[in-house]
Amino acid sequence: KAKGEQAKVVKSAASKEAYWDVERLTQELQGKRSLIEEANAKIAELGEKEKQLKEASEERENERRKHADEEHRDRMKKLEEEFESRKERLDKERAERERLATKMEKEQAMTADAGVLDLLSDMKAAANSPRLAVGGDGGSTQTADDAGGEEG
Repeated sequence: KAKGEQAKVVKSAASKEAYWDVERLTQELQGKRSLIEEANAKIAELGEKEKQLKEASEERENERRKHADEEHRDRMKKLEEEFESRKERLDKERAERERLATKMEKEQAMTADAGVLDLLSDMKAAANSPRLAVGGDGGSTQTADDAGGEEG
């Protein structure tokens, strides 16, 4: 009988120890589950933050691109306006040069015509001038007989 009681006490002590081991392991398991749940919540939170940061970054990048596109479009428009302005000015200058060249050609032609007319006028005046006429005495002609030559 004493031996049986001793076995019960041993069984009882072993049972208590096993019970407390299970209880301790259960508590550790619950603690680790809590840590895992907290870590998962933190991971989800960080994932959401990352998503928000990514969206904000994409939004900033889109704004930067939009701004850069607007600046590029404005620069191109300004360059086009400058080009058109210069082209217009050069076209006006070319037209003015052509007008002046045409005017100069006309003036040269008129000067040349006037020179020809002056020359013709001088020639006509010379042809009608008595002192330049043939014979030198107003147009009469002398023969050798009239000039006191020999009669035959």
